[in-house]
Amino acid sequence: MEIITSRNNPIVRLAKSLKDKKFRRQHGLFVVEGEKFVAEIPAGWEIAQMVASQSYAQSLDLRDCAVVADNLFGEMADTVNSQGIFAIVKIRQYSFDDICNTGNSLIIILDGINDPGNLGAILRLADSAGASGVFLGADCVDTYNSKVVRAAAGALFRVPFVYEDLAAVINRLQSAEIKVLAAMPKNAVSIYYQNLTEPLALLLGNEARGIKPEIARLADANVQIPMPGAAESLNAAMACGILVYEALRQRLWN
Repeated sequence: MEIITSRNNPIVRLAKSLKDKKFRRQHGLFVVEGEKFVAEIPAGWEIAQMVASQSYAQSLDLRDCAVVADNLFGEMADTVNSQGIFAIVKIRQYSFDDICNTGNSLIIILDGINDPGNLGAILRLADSAGASGVFLGADCVDTYNSKVVRAAAGALFRVPFVYEDLAAVINRLQSAEIKVLAAMPKNAVSIYYQNLTEPLALLLGNEARGIKPEIARLADANVQIPMPGAAESLNAAMACGILVYEALRQRLWN
């Protein structure tokens, strides 16, 4: 078994570079780290390279896998206590039609979501609720950020997502007779009084500043989550969960 020990090895240099969004996009690759997450990569996704630490590789029969000295693997890994294996995977490009190809769409639109944990949780939520997909504004965090990949817990491979100009997205959705509802903190109709059974896109913004005014005004209507307590806002992923599951409840039981 050949052990990679040089920091100048092309695989080592590539893996380190993929921690940066610029190089993920340049190479069209991202990293999936951890035994469980690597095992969940679907057959339809192309794995460019498997990489394991020397300690991990000694306990298994790993073929077509680059084996790296433990100290060097620690520099390549993104987690503090790495499990000793990661995959370099080819990025997949989705289109508008990949998301809007269902009869009764339930779509999520995100404006300015920049916390990786929130975005990963929203992808996981979309997967669990059977949502059609997610549109993201250019100022959202990268879906292939390692923290997003871990927080999504495999949903990244099952939920189509597209980065696009949100004004253009909303216009196309409305042309396809998909209603766009903007989640607002006040001066809006309660989601519990809104019909969510028709083809629908839910628009959510950054929890600090909300949806940009120029994007919010394009929505067909505004909705809000009742909050009789003292809190002024909810975590973006939590708010998204309440909205999406109210839509799902209406569709399943009404």
